[in-house]
This record gives sequence, structure tokens and C-alpha cells, in this order.
Amino acid sequence: MARPTAGDPTPLSPLTPYPAGGHPLAAGGPIPFAGTAIPKAANGTTPTIPGLLNALKRRWVLATFIGLLVAAMAGVGTWLVLPTGKHQAQAIIKIRGAAAEIGGSRQDDPDKFRADQAYIISSRDLINRAVADPAVSGLPTVRDLTEPVKAIKENLKVASPTPQILEVSYTGDNPEDVRTILDTLLKKYIDEATSYERESRAGKELYLQQQEKKVEEVIEGMEGVIKRQGQGGLTVGPGSGKEKVSQATRLAESIARTQAEVTEADKQIQDRQLVIDAFTERLKAGKITLDPLDVERLLSIDPRISNLAGQYVRKEAQLADVIAKSPTPNSDTIRDLREQVAQLVKDLEAKKVEIRPEVERSNKDVSMALFQRKINDLKEKQDSDQLHLTFLRTYVQQLEGLARGMIGSEIAMDQMTKNTDLQKEALQKIRGQILDLQLQKGLPPRVALNKDGVTVSLNQNTKTNTLVATAAALGSLGLTVLIIGLLEWRSRRIDGVDQVVTELGMRVVGSVPAFPNKASLKAASEGRQANWRFVLNESVNSTRTMLLHSARNQSMQVVMITSATQGEGKTSLTSQLATSMATAGMRTLIVDCDLRNPSINKLFDLALAPGVSEVLCQEVDVSDAVQPTTVPNLWVIPAGQCSNRVISALAQGHQLETLFNRLRGQFDFIIVDSCPVLPVADALLIGQHVDGVLFSIMQDVSQVPKVMNASEKLAQLNILLLGAVVNGVRNDVYSYGYNYVKQLPA
Repeated sequence: MARPTAGDPTPLSPLTPYPAGGHPLAAGGPIPFAGTAIPKAANGTTPTIPGLLNALKRRWVLATFIGLLVAAMAGVGTWLVLPTGKHQAQAIIKIRGAAAEIGGSRQDDPDKFRADQAYIISSRDLINRAVADPAVSGLPTVRDLTEPVKAIKENLKVASPTPQILEVSYTGDNPEDVRTILDTLLKKYIDEATSYERESRAGKELYLQQQEKKVEEVIEGMEGVIKRQGQGGLTVGPGSGKEKVSQATRLAESIARTQAEVTEADKQIQDRQLVIDAFTERLKAGKITLDPLDVERLLSIDPRISNLAGQYVRKEAQLADVIAKSPTPNSDTIRDLREQVAQLVKDLEAKKVEIRPEVERSNKDVSMALFQRKINDLKEKQDSDQLHLTFLRTYVQQLEGLARGMIGSEIAMDQMTKNTDLQKEALQKIRGQILDLQLQKGLPPRVALNKDGVTVSLNQNTKTNTLVATAAALGSLGLTVLIIGLLEWRSRRIDGVDQVVTELGMRVVGSVPAFPNKASLKAASEGRQANWRFVLNESVNSTRTMLLHSARNQSMQVVMITSATQGEGKTSLTSQLATSMATAGMRTLIVDCDLRNPSINKLFDLALAPGVSEVLCQEVDVSDAVQPTTVPNLWVIPAGQCSNRVISALAQGHQLETLFNRLRGQFDFIIVDSCPVLPVADALLIGQHVDGVLFSIMQDVSQVPKVMNASEKLAQLNILLLGAVVNGVRNDVYSYGYNYVKQLPA
């Protein structure tokens, strides 16, 4: 505001008092203040839903920001804490049934065969070879494992849902890694199973071909005897001595040769039976040990050994290279390298000794399966050799009978023919078995991977984890908002006029609406609907009317406006109320007693000094401190330059009392702007020299406990509390009717 110019009212100097009884507010005797029956303040210590909602309205930006931050952290944290689940790679192994029996060959027990395959798939031997494959050993999940073979074995599952199906699955964290591991493992298994089947079939075929040749020789011999007997070349009756000797010699040779075959076959059968019995007993007792060569092979492909072996090879190559390039054969570098190579050799042997029992133990299952397979092969050969031995013994008996002349020619012919037929039947069975094996060469392998290959099922916990993490985030958001609401509610900021009456027990003298923000103010101005200005004026005028009524009833002239803490609108209320009184034609004076933080002089564009501080220190006269404003009938005494000396004078009180006494006779109404009650004692000192105190409360800012504390301090000093004015009330401009707030003509 600009300083007053010509035509503006000027302060009275020197100040002259009103005539006795001539003061406008002196009419009537001292009537008790109408607001003495003040309702008792309510506790309000229990939060209510409306109270929490009002508290959150004040802190919704902070609550939303912190709530979303905490919710994000809770959601992510829950996701990380929850088990992530495993991805699963699956594959189907189809088991073809044994080929149709042609020659009566022994067939594998399907259940036993399926169990053997399950053993082999999960065997440490096969897993070792899979881990040694570069495609697997280069995977990060395998490199990071201390014992990859053990870890893979634990996550590998083999099930048999049907007699012709083996379901193999492997679980892990990385879907591509589990696919690679299972695919490599099953490819090696299929290759090994196919190779074993081919080699086993070739071995059986070779053995049967040998048996076929032996039976053919027996049949050929028997047919020769029958033929000679039919031609009369083999007789036991009268004949020349020379012919008998020749026939006897041939019989003796045949008998001796056949008997030797019987003895050899019998010994071979007995020896094999001993082996079968010993193997069967060891299998039942579980005393199966791997072949030393197999153990060495398993050790060599174990990653723990292969890594050391690789280091040894590289170090030895480095040593050879240094020796070739070094001029001195016994340099320190060469000695160090030789020591390192020697140490690696020791470490390699020590590691083999350390893990040998583990390798043997972990491969026991597959060893038992291979052992049973070996027993089955031996039994199959035993059956074939036993049948051949029976035929040989029968043939020997027939030849010996002929030699002793115990069998007649027709009887011999008939018996030899029957035996020959039996041998031919045996030959047919052998040939049928050979044909069966040859036909099997054209069949697909006994075990084969399903055409779909390895499929990967992604982690099924993702959906559940997402729901749980979302619930945790939402719960954290709600809890955070609730906590912020409770913390804000604990401050118990005043959120309405009713709360001043119900919780503080104060009479509400008036309410002042909140100022619109800049955007709303601009919109209102552009639309020529700035009715908020008139609502503000009418609210202040209503407060003025209530205050003047109370002042007349109690002969009050000096009223102090204060608040509990800073920022509750007391200075703004002082200037608006004083301006309203001046506009109503009353000679009004504002005394800025907010000595530590003055602002009245800034509102009216006045000099800070001389002011109250200088008057209290008796540096200037009161009349010199009064300054006019641009508002008619309104004067201001600014705060002046505050110091410790000023505060001491204020505490003494008599200078302030003298100041107010001189001013009472010169102005209709004096409004004192003071410091807040709680930060410093200035307001309590000033309040003891005024007629009454009006409390300024800011909606959504002032706190119930602090306002109650401040009002109790005033009450303890018997300072009359006239009531409260609530600032910043957010009511609709049109809440009382448009026709009553619109601008009127001048």
C-alpha cells in the first residue's frame, strides 16, 4: 500500500482524550459476556473414520507417495522372498515291446527291462558323461554348482505311468538350462541303449551261428550213420573181418569225437552255472562292485577329476614349452613348474582316492541292472548249450549201441531217424532265433525318445507369487496410508468450526473463508465472478459485529488477537478486522506487539520504527509512533526495533499499561497483534493489559492439543478469552445463496 497523501486522515498529535463518558463503546454498564457458558471440551482421543478421512485429506499427497513407495518395496520384497518355483523339462521315452518270438528265444521281462532303463537314466555314470559334455559344462547354472552331478541327480525324476512309457523330468531355475541338460542326458542314454542293443544282438547272432554249425555237424553225422545203415554199409552180422574193423574204427572215432564234445559242453555248462550262481548270490546280497576299468572310466569323466586333469595337462604343456625355450634347464621357473606338476599329480591321485567310494556307491544301481542283464545273457546261452548237450549224449548212446550190436538195423534206423528229427527241430529253433535277430535289425530301437523331444513347463508359481506380491503391496499401501492418517490424526488438526466448539469448548466468534489459489482466482476474475471477495468481506464484517457486541456488553476497547503457534492467520485476521472496523466509521488502531517477528508494517507499507519497542524503551512518545494508513479511520503503531532491553521493558509491564491507557481515549477500538502463545511468553505478558483476547485458529493447520494448551495458559492468568475465529474455512461461495453475495452497486 502507498503512504497517505493530502486529504487522508492524520493522527492526533498530541493525543487528546475523549470527554468523560463520550467514548462510543462506553454506553451501558459492565454486562457479563454472553459467552460465559462455554461447553466443556471433549476428549476426542479415539480416532473415528471421519476424523481419519479428514486427516488424510490434509496429507493425501504425502500418504499416496509414501504408500506407493512402501507398496512397491513390499511387493518386490515379497516376490523375492517367496519361492520362485522351478521350471520343469520333460521328455517321454517309448519302450518298444520285444519282437515276436520266431525261434523260441528267451525274451526279457518287460517290467525288469523298464526298471533297468530307469536305473540307467538316473545313474551317476550317465550324468557324469552328460556333465562332461561341453553343451552342459558351459552352462552358468552348472558352473556355479559345487557338485553338479549330485545336484542334477537330485532334480532328475524318472516315472513309469504305463508299461511302454518312461516319463523323465528335470527341474531347475533356468528354463533353457534345464532343457539343455535333459536333452543332452537323454541323447547320451538313447545312443548308449541303441549301441548296447545292437552289440548284444550281434553277439547273440554270432553265438547262435556257432551253435547252428555244431548242430548241423551232429545232424550230418547222424544222417551219415543212417545212410550207411540203410545201404548195408554198417552191419553187426557176419562179414569179412576187414570190413568189420573198418566200420568199428569209424564208429569208435565218431563216439570218441562226440564224447569229447559232450565232455567239453558239459564242462562249459558247469563252469557257466557256477558263474551264474555266484552272480545271482552277489546280486541278491547286493555285493556288486564295478569293474576296475569301469571305475577308472567313471572317475575320468567326473568333473572334479576332469578339472584337475585339465590343469595337469595345461601345466605340463607349459612346462614343456618353458623347457624348450629356456637356455638353463634348471632355472627357478622350471623348478617351480615341475613342483606344480608334481603337486597336481598328487592332488589328482588323492582326489581319485577320495571320490572312488562315492562313485562306486552312486553307480551301484546301474551296476546291478547291468549285472542282471549279464546273468540273463548267461542263462540264455546255458539253455541253448544244455539242449545241445542232451542231443550229443543221445547221439553217443546210439553210436555206442550200434557198436555193441545191441540195436537191430530196423530199430537203429527208426531210432536214428527220430533223433535226427529232434536235432533238425533244434536246428530250426536256432535258425529261427537267428532269423529273429536278423529281422530285429530292421526294427526301430527298443527305446526311443518321443518325437516331441524335450518340452519345458514354465514356473507354475508365477501366478500365485504375483497374487501374493500384489496383495502384499496393496496391504502395505493401505497400512501405510492408515499409519499416516493415524499420525496426522494424533496431531488432531482442527478440520471444521464444529470441532472448535465440541473439542476445544470455545465460542466461535466468526469464520473467514480460505483464499483461492492463483488458478482459481484468475478464473474467477476472468469470469467476472469474484464473489469470494464478498464472502470474505461479509465474513469479516460478521466477526466484527459479534466482537463489537461483546465489547459493548463488557466495556472492552483493547482486544488482543493471538494464536497457539505461528502460521495460524492471526496477523491476517488483525488487518482484516481492523480494516472492517475502520470502514464502518470507527477510529481504529492496530498495535503490532509481535515484536520478534513483525509483519503489520509490511502489510500497510509502513516504516518499522519508531514503534512499540521505542515507546516501551521511552525513546519516543506514543504520538510519534502512530502512523496513518491508506484506509480511512485506520492507524498503525508498528513493532519497532526489538532488543533484549525491549523484552525486559515488556516483562515489567508498566510501560505497556501506560501505552494502552494513553491510547484508550484517542481511538474507538484498538486491536493488538501479538506473538503466538506457546513459543514465547510475550503474548501472556501483553494479555494481562488488554480487555480480552480473540484466538485465531487456522483450519487444517491448528492442532487441538496446542490450542488447548495455549487457552489454558491464558485462563491461568485470568485473561478473558472472548472466543475464536476460524480461518481458512473451505465453504462454497454460493453456500448461502448467490443473491446475497453478489457485488452491489456503489
